Order: sequence, then structure tokens, then C-alpha cells
Amino acid sequence: MTLPVDLPAGAPYHLISDRYLTGTRLRLRQVTDVHGNIVARKLTQKELVANLEADETVITNIYLNDAEFRQLVRLPGALLEKRRYEYVWEGRHYAVDQFLGPLTGLLLAEIEDRFDGQSWPPAQPSFVWQDVTRDPLFRGGHLVHLTGTEFRRWQESWLASA
Repeated sequence: MTLPVDLPAGAPYHLISDRYLTGTRLRLRQVTDVHGNIVARKLTQKELVANLEADETVITNIYLNDAEFRQLVRLPGALLEKRRYEYVWEGRHYAVDQFLGPLTGLLLAEIEDRFDGQSWPPAQPSFVWQDVTRDPLFRGGHLVHLTGTEFRRWQESWLASA
């Protein structure tokens, strides 16, 4: 999949490196800008809560200093890397993630705005062909464990059934 055609060529992005810590519900994230400058380092827990909508989660972030990050990055985990672009369509803000490594070819767009009382799913930009919000297969904790071969096989079967 390719980036939206109306995303300016050379658009700035953030490189996101997520380490999903083995045996936990925790993710260690480092965000850098296009020049390699560290923007953020944080430890995150995302939790689905029974009384919330399927697309809502409780997110707990702990922002880390360099020493804390260096200690935690030593823990065993699986790495997922992506470029995140900011994208605005019809006044709605999206985070468009272009996955790297074994998941090259996967492009996900996440709506950044809240939908209090609005119908779901919302109108979608033309480059979006499927809403996967409520599909657990597209969560980072699942994607991080796919090999390149598994991803391509999964992608082919998923595209054939969509």
C-alpha cells in the first residue's frame, strides 16, 4: 500500500520504535523526528475495559529519561517499527502509520479525534478501503509477532476475503 496521494512529497514523519516487552502488556516506545532527534521515550500500557466501546482503551503512559530508557530497553521484547505521518482529511486528524521491516506494505490510518455521539464508522478518505478498528489482528501487540512470510500470507488471504 502507498501513502495518500495528497500527502505532500517529503512530508515530515516521526519514526516510532515499539518494543513489546515479553510476558507483559507493556510497550516501550521511542519516537524520533526525521533528523534522528529523540522526541519522546515512554512506557505504555493499553487496556481494553469491558464497559467501554470496543474501539476505546485506557492508556497509561510513563515518560522516561535517558537512564530509565536504557535500563528498560535491555528487557526481552519484540520490535515493531513504523513511520507516522500527520494527515488531515475533511477537517479530521489522522495518524497514518507506514510499517517497516517484516510488515513493509502495511499502512494503517488512525483517527485522532474523538467520536462522542457520532456515527461509526465515519466517512473515510479514498485510500482507506477497510475499517479495522475493532479487529484485534491489527493491534500492535499482534502485528509485532508476525514474520515477513506470515504477514504476506496473512495479507493475501485477508485481501482475498475483504
